[in-house]
Amino acid sequence: LKDHAEVRRLTSESERNYAYLDYVFDNFVRIDVAVSNISVSRQEQTVQGTLQIRQLFRSNGDRVFPPAQFMAIPIHSIRKQEWSRINW
Repeated sequence: LKDHAEVRRLTSESERNYAYLDYVFDNFVRIDVAVSNISVSRQEQTVQGTLQIRQLFRSNGDRVFPPAQFMAIPIHSIRKQEWSRINW
């Protein structure tokens, strides 16, 4: 599901990342993503990992690889009563 509004609701402001994801959502039918390198600190109440955008697929079947700066995006969230938006 490619939901622009939900991405903005769950993540901290990043016009650069939003602009890229808007482009991806509008121009590709499938996005191969994963979250890896997940680590949790109970003491600091944090979760961190890496959002990996592996491949993008066009409607005609063409496969595209994202630019290097969007292949591995560090992400983290902090818990203070509630979980913060995802920082990236």
